[in-house]
Amino acid sequence: MQAVLTIFLAMLGLVAAQKSKEDSSFISKVYDAISIPVGGAMEAFQAKYAMLPFADSISFPVLVVSVVSGAIALWLITKLLDPRPYLYNSGKLGKLEKKSVFVCPKTGEYVPPKKTAA
Repeated sequence: MQAVLTIFLAMLGLVAAQKSKEDSSFISKVYDAISIPVGGAMEAFQAKYAMLPFADSISFPVLVVSVVSGAIALWLITKLLDPRPYLYNSGKLGKLEKKSVFVCPKTGEYVPPKKTAA
C-alpha cells in the first residue's frame, strides 16, 4: 500500500515539478502528510507482529500468502468434492448435470454406475 502511494505521489511530483518549482513544495508536503502516518502505522504493526511466538519462523507476507492460498485451496477442494453440486442451483439441474449418466434426468438423484462383468 505504501509503495503504491509512494509511486503515485512520485509521479504526481514529477508532473508538478515540470510545470513550476512552486508546486513541487506543495507535492512534497502532501507526500510527507501521507507517507509519515502510513510508515508509522507499518512500524507499529511490525513491532507488534515481532512479539508473536511464530514471528521468528515466518514473516508476515509469507503468513498472509499461506493463509489466503490455504483458504482458496480449502474452498476449491470442497467445491470439487461436493457429491451433489446441482442442489446449489435452486434445486435445478444445470446443463452439464442434465447430460450426465450419473444423474437421473427425472428426479435429479445420483445413479451409481452400472457394474460390468469383469
